[in-house]
Amino acid sequence: MDIEEAHFGKGECPFSGCVGNNCRKCDMHDDCKCASASSSQSSAASASSSSSSSSSSAAATATPDELGSEPTDDQVGGDGGGVPVVDASHFERVLAMEAADDPAYTKTIHYGVTVALKRESDKVWMGAASAVLSGVTPAELFDLYWVIPNRRKWDTFFSKLEVVQEYPDGSQLFYTASWSPPLVAKRDFVQVRKCHTNSDGSIVAAFLPCTHESLPPKPGHVRGVVHFSGFVMRSVGPSQTKFTLVTYVDVGMPIRDWIIHRLTSMAARYYLSALKSAIKSS
Repeated sequence: MDIEEAHFGKGECPFSGCVGNNCRKCDMHDDCKCASASSSQSSAASASSSSSSSSSSAAATATPDELGSEPTDDQVGGDGGGVPVVDASHFERVLAMEAADDPAYTKTIHYGVTVALKRESDKVWMGAASAVLSGVTPAELFDLYWVIPNRRKWDTFFSKLEVVQEYPDGSQLFYTASWSPPLVAKRDFVQVRKCHTNSDGSIVAAFLPCTHESLPPKPGHVRGVVHFSGFVMRSVGPSQTKFTLVTYVDVGMPIRDWIIHRLTSMAARYYLSALKSAIKSS
């Protein structure tokens, strides 16, 4: 499959245009959940979804160290990299971070963007930024954000976005590099990512840091590490989608709370503004 096509595990297709068996758009094959798939295919997908739900019931109390943020013995693909497996517990963790219902979170709202942040230590923060986007369904938003050729059209934060490899379980080896001001070294990141569609139609994705022999550190770049991140896209009305980005990150140095809040709010507002423009022009 071309790297510019999305690939998902069975029963997880979020594309509204999927045509079911042997679909060229989502490559779901026999277990597609789309409305156009046969009833037998839908039944198989439902069984797969139920299995995932039962296996993730204990994930709500997981800590970052239990989320597979370090390579485990259960390697995806087994092809020479420290690539952890993204499983149901990671999706549950993203949903818990989306809720941000821990009293330790400090929440702010600016220009329609809600930011919730919680300090874990002097240098480590957990956060979520969300906004309701008009004129787009979760599936349409997913197309703009997940599919690399579409994202390159509007996401100017990154100088490089590339799906390097796809694995049989639907996960992807993902490489990004960000722009940086003059005299500041560029940051790049190597992650494994995977998405899942819940029974309510919401789409959740999880990203874990990893290493891979095909992606060694590059001259002129500082290899960054985001311990855990993801997103949730859920319908909140006709062509109204709430988009939430979550992250668990070590910022590398002690920073005052108000600075973290200000910088996070500004970055989220800028990023979501670019996404809103892409929605209008799509």
